Amino acid sequence: FLYINLSIIQIFTARIGRLTSNQELVSSILSQSILSAFILYWCINKHIWSISLIVPFMTTLLFIISAFIYPDRADMILSYRDGIWNIISVGGSMMGFFIVMNIKDYTVLENIMRLSLWYQVPYFLYICIRAGKTGYWIIKVGNDTFKSSYNMEVGYGMSLVAILLIYAFYKRRNVFLLLISALFEFLIILFGSRGAMLPLIVYLMMWFFISRGESKWKAFGKKLTILVISCVVLFFIITSIDLITVYINDFFLDRLNYYSRSLMRFINGDVGNASSRIDLWKPMWKYLRENAYLPLGLYADRELVGTYSHNFIIEIISNFGMFGIGAVLYLFFQTVRFFKICTEECEKMFLCVFMSYSITRLMLSSSFWMERYFWIYLSLLVVGIRKYKTDYKVCNGVLEGELRKGGLNA
Repeated sequence: FLYINLSIIQIFTARIGRLTSNQELVSSILSQSILSAFILYWCINKHIWSISLIVPFMTTLLFIISAFIYPDRADMILSYRDGIWNIISVGGSMMGFFIVMNIKDYTVLENIMRLSLWYQVPYFLYICIRAGKTGYWIIKVGNDTFKSSYNMEVGYGMSLVAILLIYAFYKRRNVFLLLISALFEFLIILFGSRGAMLPLIVYLMMWFFISRGESKWKAFGKKLTILVISCVVLFFIITSIDLITVYINDFFLDRLNYYSRSLMRFINGDVGNASSRIDLWKPMWKYLRENAYLPLGLYADRELVGTYSHNFIIEIISNFGMFGIGAVLYLFFQTVRFFKICTEECEKMFLCVFMSYSITRLMLSSSFWMERYFWIYLSLLVVGIRKYKTDYKVCNGVLEGELRKGGLNA
């Protein structure tokens, strides 16, 4: 719970950090120490899966070796903010993989995420109201601080909350949860980036195809009804887009005097423009075509275009070459395999929470090394496949034993 909601600890450690000459460093050390103490206590008398230690160890070893092989990139690879220290820290992606692997039961994580909503929902509402009153966000990049009309990280944080609320609605069928989820999706438009709106849409699409219902034809009828209603609503939105934009412009810009980057893109019809991403992807794809099978090494995309590639497929292929292509295909195969062997619809829907959020985000921004929910998705996938594979072996063992006895149970 504290790992998912690390900001709970950071709120208090930041206050202590203000009393020192280096607030950020002191706050980071304190929050890491507190979370480390909880994790160590949690590990006492617990059987630790070896793979949960092997993966972080191999990742650390890979980064250290890469720093020697590519000395020009050593500062990036070993940096505190975007390098190995951010990945293997107590609040980093590897720790998420370690924790979830050793939980070994998705229902435990499900309860933790449900409890997290009690903190995250009021927290995000509070900081959005505060930013709305101020009129801007304070964004820190490296050592530079500036004012911004939107906050990408907050937007993606609210995106995960919106998906978790939809999952809670799926389990409880409480319309209030659906309304709060819609509210957060709207807040993303006002305060976040455009990409943060997509994970919820992807999750709903997954729900549409995964959910079965009591009867096959009843489920088909529900899905057909939802599809028809969605098409009708979309038709009226498209045909009335000019009128809608006028009302939006009048209410938010003229009456409330609030500027929203995403909202302005909607009004100007520029919401689908991804020219900045395409400008990054084009040179990367060109270079990868020329070096299709050769791994360019860790952080090769940062060296080639000056920043991360904003697309995890390009990032993996540029880092690992043909091995990266194999890794992407293997991940796809194992995900399909899980959906095929998993017998619990709730478990599928819960995996889709992290899958839809992390993959959608990684296709547009962030790095797969640092996206902790991507590694939680991987750990849930490994735990799920291992569980159903073990259950299958046990069932076969029982049946074979009964057959050998010649009993009626066989």
